[in-house]
Amino acid sequence: MKRMIAVVVVLVLALGEISLGDPGQRSGLLEKSEDAWPGYTLMAPIALTTTYLLDMDGTVVHTWESDAPAGNAVYLLDNGNLLRTEQVLPEGERRFDQGGAGGRVREIAPDGTVVWEYTLSDTQRRLHHDVAALPNGNILMIAWEAVSRAEAIAAGRDPLLLKDDELWADIVIEVRPEPPSGGEIVWIWRVWDHLVQDFDPTKEYFGDVAAEPGLVDLNYAHQGGGKDWNHTNSIAYNAQLDQIALSVHEFGEVWIIDHSTTTCEAAQHSGGRSGRGGDLLYRWGNPRAHRAGDLSDQVWFGQHDVHWIEAGLPGAGHLLAFNNGLGRPERTRPYSTVDEVAVPVLTDGSYAQPETGVPYVPAEPAWQYRGPGLYSANISGAQRLSNGNTLICEGGSGRILEVTATGARAWEYVNPFGKPGKNGPRNEVFKVRRYAFDSPQIAQLFSSLEESSRPTVDREPYGCRPVPLRRAQDRGTLWERTRGLSRNRRLTPSALPIRTAGLHHPFGPGEGSPRTIAKRYRGGGTCS
Repeated sequence: MKRMIAVVVVLVLALGEISLGDPGQRSGLLEKSEDAWPGYTLMAPIALTTTYLLDMDGTVVHTWESDAPAGNAVYLLDNGNLLRTEQVLPEGERRFDQGGAGGRVREIAPDGTVVWEYTLSDTQRRLHHDVAALPNGNILMIAWEAVSRAEAIAAGRDPLLLKDDELWADIVIEVRPEPPSGGEIVWIWRVWDHLVQDFDPTKEYFGDVAAEPGLVDLNYAHQGGGKDWNHTNSIAYNAQLDQIALSVHEFGEVWIIDHSTTTCEAAQHSGGRSGRGGDLLYRWGNPRAHRAGDLSDQVWFGQHDVHWIEAGLPGAGHLLAFNNGLGRPERTRPYSTVDEVAVPVLTDGSYAQPETGVPYVPAEPAWQYRGPGLYSANISGAQRLSNGNTLICEGGSGRILEVTATGARAWEYVNPFGKPGKNGPRNEVFKVRRYAFDSPQIAQLFSSLEESSRPTVDREPYGCRPVPLRRAQDRGTLWERTRGLSRNRRLTPSALPIRTAGLHHPFGPGEGSPRTIAKRYRGGGTCS
């Protein structure tokens, strides 16, 4: 008997993937009603190297294999290819080992061919969490950037809030892909260029925190001074406004910034369509972060997946987010909500600025879902669907559910794929997206596959329910399909250029770095 158990353990480790479909454990499709909005759901379990496309019956109709786990978000592009963030270890000394760590972005064709990849993972910077594809084909990415203790103190950080002797300040880069590997950084925004602090009047960024809501308080420390200061966990783009929304976990806020700036203007307080450079145009979720309220005014606690609801959908232009509820002050059982926020954007794309010490409006979400048992301390997301339903990913449990506008459950699925963990199988999912059967992403995906691999669609009696002719995944041959994958060489991002108005500098620390250049402009210079 012991010998048999040992053999089973060896097989599980060799496969690197297990099914959660044990007797008595609920997984796979749990519920489906006529109110569900039909389409294909894209899912990438965090612990696995496989990305799955599911139909409405929970059947896997297509998979993509890689040589690294997700790190963390995945999307389908309009050309049918997969845009996948991935976890790769930093070159040199290991750093940036917090949740959401990535390092690489790949575009993968339906047949598994890596069309393009970009890596930024070294001792100074590392990509993490999320990306956003732009209409021009460029990709917005989030990265950590190390700030030394000396530099943080020189800027006005309280030394008592430097428990780890350094800070990781988030940056946003826009990369123009250069297939098959690499890319040019054509735009960059740094939170470090938009600071304010009232701790030390002798330091650089001294000012009135409450009077400057467009700047970020250098000494706001949600967890008492941890190095992962911002922990931005999602990025979204609004093409109509040419603005970016950042979900900043450690601040409990969404920050909206202007993307119409040059890199030079993004480091200043003027320029771009907004006329405010790279300063925050709008922030919401936690007035405490800019001295405009107390704990009772905070709405978001560790939120994820903040993004604009797409044009043409119910609630278009509003922000949607999964509010994890981590650290709520209420002495109740922990709970999460999905929140829709009516952002008070004006016709010119600007936002009314509050008086000193007054929070940004609105005071509360326009719509909220708080279902029974809904809670995930981390990860997770939500998506508004065409019929007004909302698709929700309760990431920690791997549960995906769809609810109507009135809160009725229309569809529910639990991810059955995972890896062994300390407390049982790990089936976490960062977030999911559903694509309509007739969307360009799905049309391009299946048009590029062999006819035998395409699912057919039976439009009766269940709306557009797909009936697959052949399942793309075969559990019995998983190891055979993955063992031959070659590891792609890692790329070094050094010397990738950043273009500014009239300036051209390498992406790296030192006198010529954009951070140093930006400081010169803040002293009164202008962008040419």
